Amino acid sequence: MLLAIHPFKIIVSAHHRLAQQEAVAFSDLRDDPFVTMTNHYIHAQALEAYSSAGQFRPNVVYRTSDLSMVKALVRQNVGVSLLVETAVNQGDAGITALALTDVPPTLSYMYLVTRHSFHPTKRQAFFIQLFRDQAQS
Repeated sequence: MLLAIHPFKIIVSAHHRLAQQEAVAFSDLRDDPFVTMTNHYIHAQALEAYSSAGQFRPNVVYRTSDLSMVKALVRQNVGVSLLVETAVNQGDAGITALALTDVPPTLSYMYLVTRHSFHPTKRQAFFIQLFRDQAQS
């Protein structure tokens, strides 16, 4: 069951040249260094898709599996990053999230999946039904 579809955003330091903008074309980041998540995360695949569409290979200066490290490095203006919008909180001080004006080569899909052999507890069954009801409305 599809729960949500989330676009990707570019995050930049509050001191970055684009920090006052609300949106940016991915190709405008051609000369910027990138900080990204490791290949175990969808962010790496999304970066590859946007890079291919923008026809440039980003200069990745740091890869990590730690989201807070990505944000800390962006905050310090080490580079910019491409993150799913739900990974960026309004309380992330010193970071600005920018919408991408490009047609998205990829989106993040959130699904609820269970095995046929799964026997939920009462609480789990309640939330599964809640999600199903929400998806149907």
